[in-house]
Amino acid sequence: MMKKKTIALLLSFVLCFCMTGTVFAEDQEIVIDDILHPFLDVDADAWYFDAVWYVKNEGLMTGKSGAYAGYFAPGEYLQRHDLAVIFGRFYKNTMNSELNLDESKNAYYEDAVNWVKKYQIMNGYSSGDFGVGDTIIRQDFAVALYNFAQSVVGYVSIPERDPGVLGKFPDADEVSDYANMAMYWMVRDGIIQGEGTDVKMLNPQGPVNRAMAATMLQRFIEVYGADFEKYGNKTLL
Repeated sequence: MMKKKTIALLLSFVLCFCMTGTVFAEDQEIVIDDILHPFLDVDADAWYFDAVWYVKNEGLMTGKSGAYAGYFAPGEYLQRHDLAVIFGRFYKNTMNSELNLDESKNAYYEDAVNWVKKYQIMNGYSSGDFGVGDTIIRQDFAVALYNFAQSVVGYVSIPERDPGVLGKFPDADEVSDYANMAMYWMVRDGIIQGEGTDVKMLNPQGPVNRAMAATMLQRFIEVYGADFEKYGNKTLL
């Protein structure tokens, strides 16, 4: 006999039937087959389940809104401007900062993009464009994490490197020169662990989906979070 599936909402819910399907309130607790789910499209046995829970609880990635409220969209590619928003949220929460990323009356990400550009956390392209709407690739995700740590804590570059850290990946030579240090650092500390089952690949030019982003963000914070809280610069306003 199949277990009864239930959806319990914490604060409030909106349930309506329309052509786009069921619409749920964003603030909710989802229980399916007696298992607590962070979002309707995140299965309890998914490899990214714990990471999605983590970034949700940290307030870094809140899922979709509107007609897709209640969904995380783990396979959807992360866009560059949304990573800027995530960095702003993390900095504000961790540093107890007065950083206000909601001043703009235009796009929701405008203030966050200006902030990460100002402190060279995400610099955009050589053309001068930031790349709003573009999918972020794995090596650029690593560079952004590296730059964030440098800006907030002031980590110094590694003077001597073990060539085996990146050399164990068959596609290590596909890492661009500007991303080499960041990729080395992230691989060395386990934030980036490669893709694939039999043969791990760095895939530095590959896109980062939301499940991957959640996973790397969790690892990043677990490794460096204490340093951010202890040594972090609280004046990046």
